[in-house]
Amino acid sequence: MSNNTQHSVSSSIQNAVKTVEKSGLPLVQILLGGQAGIILVSLLCQQYNPFNSVPEEHPFLYILWALGTGVISLLMMTSCLNILKNARAGKLITWKEALKAASGRFWKVAGASVWYIFLMWLVFLLFGFIALAVVVIIYSIYPVASMLVGIIAAAAAIWLFVTTLLGAVFSIYAVATGEKDVFNALPYSYDLLKQNYWHLFKLGIIFGLIVALFSTMIGVIQLFIMPLYMVNTLLGIAATWLLSLPCTVINSVVALSLIYELYAGAKRTPKTQPAQN
Repeated sequence: MSNNTQHSVSSSIQNAVKTVEKSGLPLVQILLGGQAGIILVSLLCQQYNPFNSVPEEHPFLYILWALGTGVISLLMMTSCLNILKNARAGKLITWKEALKAASGRFWKVAGASVWYIFLMWLVFLLFGFIALAVVVIIYSIYPVASMLVGIIAAAAAIWLFVTTLLGAVFSIYAVATGEKDVFNALPYSYDLLKQNYWHLFKLGIIFGLIVALFSTMIGVIQLFIMPLYMVNTLLGIAATWLLSLPCTVINSVVALSLIYELYAGAKRTPKTQPAQN
C-alpha cells in the first residue's frame, strides 16, 4: 500500500471516528434499539431456538421474519445515516427526529434498495452469460488461451462487483439522506464515482475488508453462542443479548461510519481535482 493510500485510509478512518463522536448517544440508541428488535424478531420467529429450520418447517414465520428484520434494518440504516449527516454539519439530532425522518423516507429507501439491487444482479447475470460464452468459444478454438481469458474474466468480475456495489450504496445513501430521488440517485452516484474513481475503488476495497473482518468476528462469537441453546434455551438467549447484541452494534457503527465517510468524501472531491490526501 502506497504512502498516499495509507494516509488517505488513516484520514478517512479518523474522520469517521470524529463523526461517530459527534453523533453521540442518538446513534447508539438507534443501533441498540434496531439490533435488539432484529434479535427479538429472530428469536420469536425461530421459536426461541436458532436451530429451528424456519424456511422449511414454518414458511409463514420465515416471511414474518424476513419482513420484520427488513423493515427494522431499513429504518435503522436511514436513521443512522441522517444522524451521521447532521453530525458532519455540526448539528446533533435526537433519535426520535432521526426515526421520524427515516419513517418519512421509508418507502423511497425500500424501493431504491430493491431497484438498485435488482439492477446490480441483472448486470452480473448478463456479464456472467457473456463471459461464459466467450470462454467456451475460445476454449473450442484454442483451449490453452481459455485459462488466461478465465483469469481476466475473474478480475473483471471483481472490478464490476466493487463498482456496481459502490454505485448502489451511494445511490441508497443519497435517497436515505434526502439528497436525491430514487431515479436520479443512480446517475448522481456514478458521477461521484467518476470524479475520483480509482481512489474510491481502493478505499472501497480496504473499507470492505475492514467491515468483513468485524463481521467475521461477530460470526465467530455467534458460533460460540449457538451450542448454548442446546444446553439451555434461556442460557442461549441470555448469551445472545449480552454478547451478540453489543458486538453487532459495534459492527454496525464501523460499517455505517466507514461507508458513509466514503460517500461523504466522494461528494467533496471536485471533478477537476485528482485524488488528494
